[in-house]
Amino acid sequence: MMGFLALFSIILGSLFLTSMTQAQTVYKDAVEITLLDWAVRMMSPDANIPAEWGIHFPQGSVLDFPFRFSPERTFLNITDMWTTIFAISHTVHQATTASFSITINDNVTITTPSQQFHQSCPTEVSVHIQDLNLYETTNQGLNILQLSNPSQDISINRITLFIEYEYQSGTQGVGGFYIPIDKITLVAPYLALLLTVILVASISVAIIKYKKQQ
Repeated sequence: MMGFLALFSIILGSLFLTSMTQAQTVYKDAVEITLLDWAVRMMSPDANIPAEWGIHFPQGSVLDFPFRFSPERTFLNITDMWTTIFAISHTVHQATTASFSITINDNVTITTPSQQFHQSCPTEVSVHIQDLNLYETTNQGLNILQLSNPSQDISINRITLFIEYEYQSGTQGVGGFYIPIDKITLVAPYLALLLTVILVASISVAIIKYKKQQ
């Protein structure tokens, strides 16, 4: 009987530790944030063909794009970032080769490689942000991505920012409500079962001893 109780206690402890470990498991999620999505479709001076003109980004200027990072769960840390920019040449009758700098919250600056931009259709520039300092300085809530010092005039149509981050299970999901879990309530069924087994075992031992005394 004592061996059975010991085995049952081990199984109960394993279930308890498993439930507590699962509550601390780390998962990953990602969000794509649109910082700019604007274009005016008009005739291009280059060959009189339609083109999508965006925000004029003059040589040597600075543009600020505020964005809100609002993970739906309790946030741990950022693990990966990409930014994608669509732009066209702002120089009449010719393509433009340009590069520019990217800063987040005035902390770290990344310079993009030189890229050729045309007037007929937007050119996509994807930048993999791998600087851990940028991960650490990107806050929950309001942030600012800054573009600066273009080497030539360009016109920006669209900017997106991809953020991958880690969170723990047992936290708030998408929509609905978050209800904190009481650990005592979580293990109460196991405790009740253990007490029931101990009670039944005690009664059984008492009956066996009584019968032996008769």
